[in-house]
Amino acid sequence: MSKTLASLPHLSLRDVLERAIGKEDMMTRDDLSRRLGIHVSTLDQWKAGKRLPREDVMLSLCGMARLEPMEGLALLNIWRSEGRVRETYIKMLHRLDHHYILRQGQDIAETGITAPTVKKPHKTSGEQIHMK
Repeated sequence: MSKTLASLPHLSLRDVLERAIGKEDMMTRDDLSRRLGIHVSTLDQWKAGKRLPREDVMLSLCGMARLEPMEGLALLNIWRSEGRVRETYIKMLHRLDHHYILRQGQDIAETGITAPTVKKPHKTSGEQIHMK
């Protein structure tokens, strides 16, 4: 997942495509288009900003780019939108990100859950290892 949801709007489709190619060992654009089930010319249109992927293809692309599905779908909606709608999607991501960060702290405070401690094994007489 990205560092924060609010940082997502700065990614372009070109960034996501390059990230997908970079994350997969020695994958070319031909390999990427084949794995996504699209023609290379469609990939070129995406890079040029002339077209956007369908939701199902975006989810596959997210897997290759190591993005969470919700991140990919949020990006897709931002890329499709203009003006006030685009601004609203971006504000929504900022609010969700802020709420998520606050909620994480609240969950820890309410539950009192802390990171588990790891028990170290120690030897006693004989060959058996016992946990303290």
